[in-house]
Amino acid sequence: MSALSKTNSFLLQSAAILLAVAMLAGSGCYQSLSSQGFKNDFIEGGTPASQKTEDKVTAEARKFFVSWLEDHSETEIINDDTGVGVAASETRLWAFLCGSQSKDNSTTMEVEFRIVLPDGREIQDFVAGYGDDE
Repeated sequence: MSALSKTNSFLLQSAAILLAVAMLAGSGCYQSLSSQGFKNDFIEGGTPASQKTEDKVTAEARKFFVSWLEDHSETEIINDDTGVGVAASETRLWAFLCGSQSKDNSTTMEVEFRIVLPDGREIQDFVAGYGDDE
């Protein structure tokens, strides 16, 4: 397995934690913030996930999110231009490559994960990891 594959695997598996957060966030815990006028102003770059340019990490993350949901017996999976989620919730998941660098037979990557809540607000987190080239 190449360093890029190892790194992708590590980063995408970190998404399982974010999936749990998404399920909690989708339950309406953050209603008070949206009622105060807060939305996506805090997101780096201010660009909503659905308007960002998809990349190779986005494609791999979509596969991972779908597989993870299937492995947890979800049958009504949404995978479209709104992101990946389940039919019973408008919460959607996204991932994008922030950067990568190869040096001395290893690769380091940083991936941006986003959870889009039903009211349009987004939770954003960054995960970084590295792997040795083979």
